[in-house]
Parts: sequence; structure tokens; C-alpha cells
Amino acid sequence: MPLAAALIVAPNWYLWFGIPTPDSSLYPNLAACIAFGSAFLFGWWLHRSSGLMARWTRHWPLHLVIAIGATFACLWLYSLSNPAVPAAPGLATNAYAFLYALGGWSWAVALTGLALRFCSGESPARRTLADASYWIYLMHLPLVMILQVYAVRLPGPAWLKFVAIIAITFGLLLLTYKWFVRRTFIGVFINGRKR
Repeated sequence: MPLAAALIVAPNWYLWFGIPTPDSSLYPNLAACIAFGSAFLFGWWLHRSSGLMARWTRHWPLHLVIAIGATFACLWLYSLSNPAVPAAPGLATNAYAFLYALGGWSWAVALTGLALRFCSGESPARRTLADASYWIYLMHLPLVMILQVYAVRLPGPAWLKFVAIIAITFGLLLLTYKWFVRRTFIGVFINGRKR
């Protein structure tokens, strides 16, 4: 509900862009603060109440149905709006904001429960991906930007360029993590000491 309310009152909110990014001013916008701040606080709280995650493991199909339903409802409501102008106040915008927030949280709960249900066993590949994830998050943006500059000049379909950029970025960052980060002071700094 807090996220839906913040989206409804956000000035110049474009439905398709979801949570307004905090990149247009040095002052953070209310919707971004509530969205990202509540996710952070909820994750912190969740870390201390592991019993709730066990329920997610059992109830992930229900959350997935809610997430898919909210997503389709948002797409339908979006199709009724003009994407070139900010959302107009009214029932449709309020419904979209509520469904957007509900769908976002439902996707998070469903996918977390699904992962806990089917991927909670020990796996060296998943361990490596989990360890490398922060490195990939930190370093992907400049690499993606550089690859896009070169890809735009090449002939070929956009979808193929998109897939190639993702594959090259992911591959290079996994290799650099393995060779230059994992067992170095950088790896200790970003992931902490191995126990």
C-alpha cells in the first residue's frame, strides 16, 4: 500500500516506467525512497524471521498466480492509456499503481519461494554465481555501454545484438571474477571472508 500511494501522488508519473528513478535530481523522490527503502527494510527484517521464508517455499504457486494476474491487469490498463503523457489522476491510475505494487511484491515472493523450493541444495555453480553476483552488478554497466556503442554500428537484428551483449558481458565478468577477484583482496572486500 505505501508504494501504491507513493506512485499515485508522484508528479509526472509515466505508467510504463514503473518506479520513478532517482536520477533526475539530487533530491530523492518519494516513490523511489519508499520502493527501494521498504524492500531493503523488509529484507533486513526477513533475514531475522526465517520462518516466513519457509511459508514462501510452500505457497509460491499462489504468489505466482497473483503476480501473473497483476502483471496482465497492468498491461491491460496500460493499453488504455497514452504512454506519451504522465498518468492522469483517476481510478485507472490508482488501480494500476495498486496492481503494480502488488505484482512487484508478488513476483519477489513467488520467485524467492520457487528458488528456495527447487534450488536450495548445495551447488558449486550456483555458489559461484551467487559469489560473483555483486561483482557483476558493480561492473556490468560500463561494459554494457561500451558494447552497445559497437553493436549499434554492426548490421543485424536488434534481438541478436541484445543477446550477444548479455552473453559477452556475463562471460567476461564471470571470467574476470574467477581470475582477478574471487581469491584476491577485492573478493574479500566485496564478499567478505570465506568461512
